[in-house]
Amino acid sequence: MPRKPIIVKTPGTLSGRPRIDGHRIAVSDIWLAYLRALEDLAVPMILRDYPHLTEEEVREALYYARTHMREIEQELEEDLQAAREAGVEPYSA
Repeated sequence: MPRKPIIVKTPGTLSGRPRIDGHRIAVSDIWLAYLRALEDLAVPMILRDYPHLTEEEVREALYYARTHMREIEQELEEDLQAAREAGVEPYSA
């Protein structure tokens, strides 16, 4: 039996961006958290910040980001541009 996909795209949810199924968390959010952390500490840090996710969901999101880098970079650029237009500090903690 085929495994249920973890990463999905749903029109009308997060503007159709790839996300973790059952959550409103975009793959690009997980990728950005990964980039902010030291690689060895990234998954534990992401799980701390998103305690309702499983390690498998986080790893699947990171894999998707690595294999769809242009798409994820475009999303992050769109977010950055929207933040600039709104006059807010992008990606601030």
